[in-house]
Amino acid sequence: MNSLLKLTLLLGLGLATTACRSARGDAGAPNVPVGQTVYLNVGMHFQPHRGAYVADTSNLIELPIYKAPGSQFEIVGQNRKVVTLRDADGTDYQIRFSRHAMMPMGDWMARQFSDAPVELPADLTELEQEAIATGKCVVGMSRAAMILAVGYPPKSSNPAPGAKVLIYGGTKWARRQVMFDENDQVKSYTRG
Repeated sequence: MNSLLKLTLLLGLGLATTACRSARGDAGAPNVPVGQTVYLNVGMHFQPHRGAYVADTSNLIELPIYKAPGSQFEIVGQNRKVVTLRDADGTDYQIRFSRHAMMPMGDWMARQFSDAPVELPADLTELEQEAIATGKCVVGMSRAAMILAVGYPPKSSNPAPGAKVLIYGGTKWARRQVMFDENDQVKSYTRG
């Protein structure tokens, strides 16, 4: 009886661990077809690291290398934690999956990328177009334009994407707060 109880507890612990990993979004590699061409739906920031440009799914929005919405890549590799992309110039970009995404990597990839060319909305203001082209959050732009420019905020810091304040990582150790006014336009962008 004692060994049956131990076995039951071990099986329960194993199932609970798998369920927690799945809820955090790290339960295996996404179904990402190597060789597929994809296009960014929103801007992404990368940093140089060991011969590639690297981004994290937690979305650090002040890294030095920026790729705008519509940027085209080929998926050249993937595993449980990293998807490797290559642009038309042959430059490699790696996206490292972080627990801060709080969603399965396949869902995160589907939100970030499209398999068809991406066009920006026709009603963007000149200010918004410039901010999106440079990957900046600028006071006065709409929430939708801000997300096109800098990407989605990490779910770990932002349980409600429509909140009046969104928290982003600026760099690895610096946080940024984006506050919105009653018209859902950026009111302030500050260190937080």
